Amino acid sequence: EWLLEDLVSTKAKCIAGFMHYPLHSLRPDKMGTAHTPLWTALHQAGAEFILSGDQHNYQRFAPMDESGNIDSTGGTRQFVIGTGGTRLNPVIDEYPGMEFALGEQHGVLSMTLEQDSYSWEFLTTSGDAVADSGTASCN
Repeated sequence: EWLLEDLVSTKAKCIAGFMHYPLHSLRPDKMGTAHTPLWTALHQAGAEFILSGDQHNYQRFAPMDESGNIDSTGGTRQFVIGTGGTRLNPVIDEYPGMEFALGEQHGVLSMTLEQDSYSWEFLTTSGDAVADSGTASCN
């Protein structure tokens, strides 16, 4: 109820969400379907992206709706950043809407939030430069 009230009253142009379990993931057996109402509320409010962990790898999805349909004009992008733990899960499958995945290197996601856009860089700890990056406009 608090989240719904907050989303209705916000004047923000860019909205981000955070949750432990991802709704979209390379491991469907580990997806957080209990979070579907939360994901749906954020998506319907025009959230740009949702950050989650749990998967022990890095995944970036195209903007989608809660059903996994790609929506390039009003969708919500899912980032899965589980690359800070002691073990990593290799990326072995593809998932609809997957744009980039990395399961062999620890790392961190750096986000830059602007008034009308956001950008990201996934930086690995292995000394590589930037493994993944991009910029998108806010919904």
